[in-house]
Amino acid sequence: MTTLTIKGKLLFWNGLILILTLVALESVMYFSTKKILYEAVYNKLRQELKELSQIIEPYQGVLTSPDHTEWKEAEHVEFGEHAIYLQIFAGNGEIIKVSRNLEELDIRFSFHIPEQKEILFHIEKTAKGDFLSGNFPVYDRGRLAGVITAAYALTDLQTYLASMRWQFYLLSPICILLALAGIWVISKFSLRPLTHITSTAKEIMESGDLTQSLPAARADREVTELVETLNQLFSRLNKSMTQISNFAADASHELRTPLTIARGHLEVALSRPRSTGDYQQTLKVIREEILKMTNIINNLLLTARFDSENFNLDMQILHLDTLLEEYLPTAKSLCEDKQIRLCSQIDHGVQIVGNREMIVHLLNNLVENAVKYNHIDGAVTIRATQSERGVLLEVEDTGIGVEPEELPRIFDRFYRVDKTRVRQFGGSGLGLSIVKWIVEKHSAQIEVESRPGKGSLFRIVFQKIEYEENTF
Repeated sequence: MTTLTIKGKLLFWNGLILILTLVALESVMYFSTKKILYEAVYNKLRQELKELSQIIEPYQGVLTSPDHTEWKEAEHVEFGEHAIYLQIFAGNGEIIKVSRNLEELDIRFSFHIPEQKEILFHIEKTAKGDFLSGNFPVYDRGRLAGVITAAYALTDLQTYLASMRWQFYLLSPICILLALAGIWVISKFSLRPLTHITSTAKEIMESGDLTQSLPAARADREVTELVETLNQLFSRLNKSMTQISNFAADASHELRTPLTIARGHLEVALSRPRSTGDYQQTLKVIREEILKMTNIINNLLLTARFDSENFNLDMQILHLDTLLEEYLPTAKSLCEDKQIRLCSQIDHGVQIVGNREMIVHLLNNLVENAVKYNHIDGAVTIRATQSERGVLLEVEDTGIGVEPEELPRIFDRFYRVDKTRVRQFGGSGLGLSIVKWIVEKHSAQIEVESRPGKGSLFRIVFQKIEYEENTF
C-alpha cells in the first residue's frame, strides 16, 4: 500500500475540506435565496387574496364578480415579473371569472377546495410553465360559496435559481482547482527545508560521521526546532557510540586480562608435575581472576536491568545500623587483601526506606572503589549518622583522589577518570553510574568531596522516616 506524502495529504485533506465547505456554503446560499424568493411570492399572494376577499362577497350562496377596479389593475392585465393571475370558482367548481392576463394566456387553474378559511398553496404545472397558486375559500352560512385563486408565474424565479445552480456548478471546480494549485505551491515551498534536512541527515547517517550537524538555516520555528532536535540526537548518538566503543574495548581488555592470567597459570601448572602447594596457589590465582570477571559481568547485567522500564525496587524500612554491622566483615575482607585499615562510625537506630539488595550493592561498589584507588596502609571509613538533613551514609578513603575537572563526570556510564591508571587498578567504569542510579531510585542525593593525593568522600543523604503520632 502506497503511503501518501505530507504534500499529498495536504492536497487531499485541504481539497476535501474545501469541497465540503463549498458544498455547505453554496447549499446554504441557494436554499436561503430560494426560501426568501418563495416567501415573497407567498406573502404577495396572501395580500392579494386578502384584498379580493373583502370586495368579492357571496350573494344568495353564490360568489359574484362585480366589475371592480381591482380587475383593471396592471398586475392583472399585463404579463411579467409583477403579474398576478386571478380566477374565481363557484362552489361547484364552475369558473365564474378570470383576469385579463390569464384569459390571454388561455390557461385555467384546477379547482381545489381548501380547509375552512385557510389558504391552500400548491404548484400548478401548465403548458405555459409552473405557477404558484393560492386558493382561498369563501363560505356563506357554512356552505361553500366559491374559491378565489391568485397565482404567480414561477418561470423567472425558476430561471434565476437554475442560473444560480449552474454558476455554482461551473465556478466550484474552478475555485477548487485554483485552491489546490495554491496549496501545492505553498506546501512545496514550505516543505523544501524538510527535503533539505532529510537529504543532509541521510548523508550524515550514510557517512557514519555523527560529529557533523545540520546547518541552522533561517526557517519557520517548527523547522528550526526540528534541526536543533536532530543535531542534539546526532550528538547524543555520537556520544553513546563513542562510549559503547570505548567500553567494548575496555571491557574486552578487562575480560581478556584475567583470562590470560588464569590460562598462563594453568599452562605453567600443567607443564610438569607440581606440589600440592603449587596447585593450591594456582587455583587461588584463578579464583581471583574469575571473581574479577564475575564482577565485570554482574555490572553489565545489572546495567541492562536498570535500562528496562519494568525494573522496580521493592522498598521497605531498613535498619541501616544493623545492615552495616552485617556488611562490615565483607568490607574488612576487601580491605585486608590490600593491607588497608577499615574504620566505622555507626549511630544506633538509624533507619531508611530502601531495598536491601541495592543498598548492599551500593556499599560494595563504594568500598571496592575506596580500596582499589587507595594506598598500602591507607584507611577506609564507613559512617552512618543522623542529621538535620536526613540520614547520612559516608564512605571515605585516603587514596589518590579525583581531579576537580573530573568530578562532574565520574558518575557517567562507561566513564573512567584516568585511562593510564585504569590499566593498573582495573574496573569497567560502571560502578559509580550504578551507585548514582541506586541513589536516585531511593530519592536520595549523593555528594562527592575529593582532593588529589589526599582521598575522597562519598556522602549519600537519605530522607528521614517520619512517623505519625497517634493521639489518644
